Amino acid sequence: MRFPWRSLALCCAAPGRRASSSVPEGIQSFVPASSTIDAHALEQLQSFLSRATRLFVITGAGLSTESGIPDYRSEGVGLYARTDRRPMQYAEYIRSAKSRQRYWARNYMGWPQFSSHQPNSAHLALQQWEEQGKVHWLVTQNVDALHSKAGHQGLTELHGCAHRVLCLGCGAMSPREDLQKRFKALNPSWGVQAGSVAPDGDVFIEDEQVLHFRVPSCKDCGGILKPEVTFFGDTVNRRTVQFVHERLAESDAVLVAGSSLQVYSGYRFLLAAADQKIPVAILNIGSTRADHLAEFRVSARCGEKMSATRYRRFLKLCEEWPRDESKKGRDLGTFLRQRVALAFREGENTQLSDPEKCDQMYESLARINTNIYRERVACSRWMKRRRACGKLSQSVSPPNQKMSPLRRFLKTSSTSAVYLSFPLQPL
Repeated sequence: MRFPWRSLALCCAAPGRRASSSVPEGIQSFVPASSTIDAHALEQLQSFLSRATRLFVITGAGLSTESGIPDYRSEGVGLYARTDRRPMQYAEYIRSAKSRQRYWARNYMGWPQFSSHQPNSAHLALQQWEEQGKVHWLVTQNVDALHSKAGHQGLTELHGCAHRVLCLGCGAMSPREDLQKRFKALNPSWGVQAGSVAPDGDVFIEDEQVLHFRVPSCKDCGGILKPEVTFFGDTVNRRTVQFVHERLAESDAVLVAGSSLQVYSGYRFLLAAADQKIPVAILNIGSTRADHLAEFRVSARCGEKMSATRYRRFLKLCEEWPRDESKKGRDLGTFLRQRVALAFREGENTQLSDPEKCDQMYESLARINTNIYRERVACSRWMKRRRACGKLSQSVSPPNQKMSPLRRFLKTSSTSAVYLSFPLQPL
């Protein structure tokens, strides 16, 4: 059913164009193909976010692929597309000791890599939006704890968290890292050749390789241990669902990021949003189950789009500042240079390696401080020389030894995405 007050606008770039990747090469194999950033889509997303004052966010596996964690359903790169393997079912885990042995053996081998993954620019953007009062509540279907690592506070992990272990007998909860130590103590000489990583943190190993793997039980009651996650075939706690519905009712907009919403546990909240006439925007590579409920859908990588949204807000802020009477007397030029320098130092890479974006930034700043124009020219020439010598070349020196924060910012750019931490609301 299509609601009369909504018309879905699919926003993506011209066909045949592939987005310039800021994702490290080792991670690109997990990220589905996407189009380049489309200016109209970016404006539409920015407008949607600017109108929202209590944003409700739902995230899925597509948000974490840029951190190196594969998803299930993405075309060409998801687990279902790459292999004939299927995730553990709840009923199978409960009734079969052999299934539990196989699950934990694979999880034990995959845990060091899975637990080492770090938040990407999308996780960090959402955390900053929360700090600025933009995000009212975030619900994630992921079990990777990356939102928590990013510092997000108003968070519901709908399907639990793989970093916690639950005893099915007494209900005791313990850190997954503690269980890893117990595995090592029980299996000091056990080791196998592991295959590729799965979305839930385990790796693929042959069944005969797990025969001698020993699985510990609960220290308190001897009960069965299970990761504190919702397996396929299980249900989400009713109190959790009710709590999320209450947070949704307090919100004025919904953003879906990186989820196809094929699982009902997340899709139900989109149905509730439609009933309450709460506007919905979707940011996801590929179609979703809730496309007919959304005002528009942007088909792009989450990290790329969220970073670009803040970049665009930064340019708008630069242009509007001189015309805003309430901001007279504040040195915006100095403030922005400090913020940009900080963003470059904290980030791993920069979207502004694009010369066109770099020129736009300097031209916007030049409207505030004409001295910046000379910096723009010098740095643009330096960046062209640097690119000619190779992306990571350090052989080309900047224009002079005394660098401004902006020039130093450009010099430190290297291999992945920088997120610009500018507020969505005017300062």
